Amino acid sequence: MKIQTIVRPNQKGQMVIPKEVRKQLGIDADSQLHLTVTGSSFVITPLTDQNFPHILSKKTYAEVLAQTKGAWANDDWSRTEQTREKLELAAARQRKKTW
Repeated sequence: MKIQTIVRPNQKGQMVIPKEVRKQLGIDADSQLHLTVTGSSFVITPLTDQNFPHILSKKTYAEVLAQTKGAWANDDWSRTEQTREKLELAAARQRKKTW
């Protein structure tokens, strides 16, 4: 069954996935969703054991993990915590700017 609907994002850019769509795709509060931007649209794919390896083959999340693997291996714990905190604060500021 093909479901089509129009939704409108709120001020924060959030939108509700209609109940019929969530039910058809098996999406619940514990589901993880993969968001892919393609041209002027985006695709939301629920992550499952079956499609997760296929998504990783596109070198998205796995590529990031490979690039950051061991980045803090030789740091002492306090330096690691400081670096991590700076990165998290910078990311939070960037996300806030986007809104």
